[in-house]
Amino acid sequence: SWTLAAENALRKSSFRPMCPRDTRAQVTVVPMFAPMMMGTAFGTVRRPDDTNPTTIDVVSEDTDRYRSIVLTTLRWVDYLFANEFETEKLTGLRVRGPRGRLLPGRICAAAARLLRGGVRRVVLHFGEGAGAFGADGSFVWQGSVRLPRSEIAGSTGAGDAFAAGFLLGVHEELPV
Repeated sequence: SWTLAAENALRKSSFRPMCPRDTRAQVTVVPMFAPMMMGTAFGTVRRPDDTNPTTIDVVSEDTDRYRSIVLTTLRWVDYLFANEFETEKLTGLRVRGPRGRLLPGRICAAAARLLRGGVRRVVLHFGEGAGAFGADGSFVWQGSVRLPRSEIAGSTGAGDAFAAGFLLGVHEELPV
């Protein structure tokens, strides 16, 4: 089960460095003006044989727009990236307990809710690591790399960098 796998992965994280070959990729940004416009935009550019994945990397904002905008577009999305705050806004599920520890069962329940919306893979990332959940039932957890505090300039852009690295791996056909 996802919950057991997540609990085990949180206990014993590993890191394998990888050096992908030199690659260039085209990134298209589609602004989320409204759910209907998103559906129309994705419907016109997405074909059943399309090999370019559609991705949403959710933006952290303290509003109630998450569900009305993001959830209505999931059926057109291949990869959804969300951090802890965004996951809670999208699903209404708190993924940390009172002592600040991640709750694997809640993380899995949040991923399942998002997958029911039609997205093919949900990638939830936290300071401790990230979980990738597939519509096919697949699950992978990768723990974070532990760095000395002196090597960390800040967390701004960390989620964007993570999503870019993940998508590079998808492009390079590396296993999740």
